[in-house]
Amino acid sequence: MKRLLLHIGTPKTGTTAIQYFLQQNRDTLAKQGISFPLLPRKCSRDIPLNRNAHFLLALALDRVKPEKHPEDYLRFAKENWKAFESVVRENDTVLLSDESYWSRYASCLDLWDAVQQLCSEAGFDSVDIYAYLRRQDDYALSLWNQTIKSGKRKTMTIEEYLQTQYAAQILDYDAGIRRLEAAFGREHVHLRVYSRNALHNGDSRVDFCSFVGIEPSDEFVFTDTTENTRIKADNLVEIKRQANFAQSYLQTDNFLNNSSKVESSRTEGTTLLPYDLRMRLLAKHAEGNARIAREYFGREDGQLFDPPTGVSKDWEYDSQTFAYDTVRFFADAIAREHADRVKAEKLLKAALEQQRRHEKQTARLEQDLAHMEERLECLERQSRSSSTSPNIIARICHKIWFLRAQLAPSASRVRYAFLPTEDSGESRPGSANP
Repeated sequence: MKRLLLHIGTPKTGTTAIQYFLQQNRDTLAKQGISFPLLPRKCSRDIPLNRNAHFLLALALDRVKPEKHPEDYLRFAKENWKAFESVVRENDTVLLSDESYWSRYASCLDLWDAVQQLCSEAGFDSVDIYAYLRRQDDYALSLWNQTIKSGKRKTMTIEEYLQTQYAAQILDYDAGIRRLEAAFGREHVHLRVYSRNALHNGDSRVDFCSFVGIEPSDEFVFTDTTENTRIKADNLVEIKRQANFAQSYLQTDNFLNNSSKVESSRTEGTTLLPYDLRMRLLAKHAEGNARIAREYFGREDGQLFDPPTGVSKDWEYDSQTFAYDTVRFFADAIAREHADRVKAEKLLKAALEQQRRHEKQTARLEQDLAHMEERLECLERQSRSSSTSPNIIARICHKIWFLRAQLAPSASRVRYAFLPTEDSGESRPGSANP
């Protein structure tokens, strides 16, 4: 029986640490009969190999909502599909992970049906879906933080973000899970609540192993990794949001990327999600959350998440700390950009030096080739009037072939007369391909 374990996030629930852990421990997982394949192609430079379910997402989206993608995006996904078919043939249980499924579902409601069809075509008898759910207010704030941090033109406030159709759909867990149930069956949808105090040993990796049925093992490696870096201080989120308004800033991709890495070492105990908005958001999803709590966790009181307690006070502008963080933000980003420029200059210098050596070697080979061709022409003229040894001519022909092969591999098939046969060392008429 072929079984697929598909981990779909959701985003901002420790997925980076989980995926890195699975990649590190592929051999140990294999001993338990679980394959976590690293397929040969990255669909894009931003998608690491350990997000090994992304190719399946790309193919599913192409079926139901074709979009314009980078040139190699779908081609690489299709190449991974071919490699994946071999993985399925050779393994009974396969584990894939990618958190983009949940976020892309919000813009493509038929996504799960296409994923199910592809899994069936791959040869799986059953597909089990695993997802973590984070309380909507914390989830929304984290998503908005990430949006502001990485988006060039993302200048919306948290209030404006929550009014978007995307946010409305991605935060509606009940609607999304109902579609999962329709595509894969209720018995194949598995959910966990994500909160630091609810995780086994407070670790998302340990919790995930328990979640999907991976047996504990002394062979597992737990490397301390920094999960997705985020702008921790509320000041820096607001600085980045304001900076996104600047057109000249928007045109500098490298500066944008570096500014996204800036973090604050200070936390002020404030939040950019006002308390009243937080409570309205939770009330909006209370009914759907209650269904999930009853049907998936057996909680008759319908409480899916712990209620907010000790919520930080609403963020307020403070001129002194805001000015300090603004200077630090841009200084850090500029320093990172300068370091990247220095690194790029070193790489360029090394590439130019390599090119210079290559051109010098090519010139020498071309000179040797011209000399050997002149010598061959001279010997062929002499052979018409005297008994020039065919073996001498053959050796020169071989040398010419070798030089041409070094200069251009496609030119390695050279036709010459008087090449010796391999067995006798004697010349043979006609053409030959050494």
